[in-house]
Amino acid sequence: MKGERVRAVNAAIAGNYDALVFDPEPNPLTDPRIIFGHAAAFGQVRKPADVLDIGCGTGMQLLQASSHVGGRLVGTDISPVACERARQKLAPFGERATILCQDILELDPEELGEFDLIYVIGVIYVTPEEVQRKILNLIGRCLRPGGAVQITYYAGTVSAIRASLHATLRTAAGNAASREEAIAIARASLDSLSEAVADREGADMLRMAIDETRKHTDLFFFHEVLNEAFCSIQTGWLERELSESGVGFAGYLRPFDLDNSIGSRERALLADKVDSMRGQYRRAIFAKFDGPAPGAIEEWPVAWASQLVRERTGAFEARQPFRIPHTEIVVEAGNPA
Repeated sequence: MKGERVRAVNAAIAGNYDALVFDPEPNPLTDPRIIFGHAAAFGQVRKPADVLDIGCGTGMQLLQASSHVGGRLVGTDISPVACERARQKLAPFGERATILCQDILELDPEELGEFDLIYVIGVIYVTPEEVQRKILNLIGRCLRPGGAVQITYYAGTVSAIRASLHATLRTAAGNAASREEAIAIARASLDSLSEAVADREGADMLRMAIDETRKHTDLFFFHEVLNEAFCSIQTGWLERELSESGVGFAGYLRPFDLDNSIGSRERALLADKVDSMRGQYRRAIFAKFDGPAPGAIEEWPVAWASQLVRERTGAFEARQPFRIPHTEIVVEAGNPA
């Protein structure tokens, strides 16, 4: 897209979030202790102090992180309504907290400074490619050595089918007179397609994509299904772009069989291979590793809620042991929702 076109799309997204504000409940998987506990198994990380949330919405991630860090709390978002709510949430932190109401394309990494933890939650897969690349540039330039970033996105074959499906539904609802009518038209088109492929041989993944799309609340449906920029993301692409700034892929918080002795690139390609069989909404951890081995993680609290090295094969159980590479430490971990 041309620059003016991208900014127009971004402005439309901002208008949508102003009209229907997304104000989520805190998610335990954005806890800095979980993020750094996972990253510490793959390289030397630092105790987090300063936090940046790109696309912070109403500030929930920053508010949650504030209990575990003592430095700056900086959020950026393009929605004025969401930014005002974020400022209200973080007002008790005074000068520690800053909310910038700006288009991501206008953010200057030099002015932002450096951070130990960066969040990109629910953003990169609903933005144009130019914005995606700007986000990755900000991560590379603003993440301190030893820092970590959590990026969420839809990955894999079913997600790619969903991206195509969403485009079809947007076209069907393109002339709607209101948001409510657009959602109703899109849902009706989705129901019609579901009936058409109900017994169609070889359409299993399409049926999965339809089922996943149908179960969204109207709020999610409006912001994701009817969002012009929705796309599926490949972990290998993220790793390749971020590796130029020394940022490596640690893994997904949701467990899958992974050989932790391999490098960042190999882990990312293995993640894409796993996702090619289906895929899902992913919480990926990347880090700017400061050294080749796990650091002194016992000096500050971390929480383990992700696969490290799996000790067993077969079906994944509720809780089972995982081994931290290059150590004798074994931890008990569960399968996060």
